[in-house]
Amino acid sequence: MILLGTVIAPRAFWMSGDTMETWALWPLLLVIGAVLAFGFLVDFAGLVLTIPVVVLISRLASSEFRLFEVVLLCLVLVLLAAGYFCVRTEPAV
Repeated sequence: MILLGTVIAPRAFWMSGDTMETWALWPLLLVIGAVLAFGFLVDFAGLVLTIPVVVLISRLASSEFRLFEVVLLCLVLVLLAAGYFCVRTEPAV
């Protein structure tokens, strides 16, 4: 990946074309905030409570926020995480 980046990146300075649009700073900050929230909350609140917070913060970064989709996504992710990490198939040693 580094080699590919060093080959592609310099070409961007010599090629003509459309200029890049301005960055949307608010969504970028929300996604970074979601990652930081996960790191801080997962130890204290646990994965089941952290997942909805992270999903909500991340979805606020999108302009297509739909509450039903967020609730459904949170529910599915919490159930998968709880099922994966809480259900043991072997007895504890």
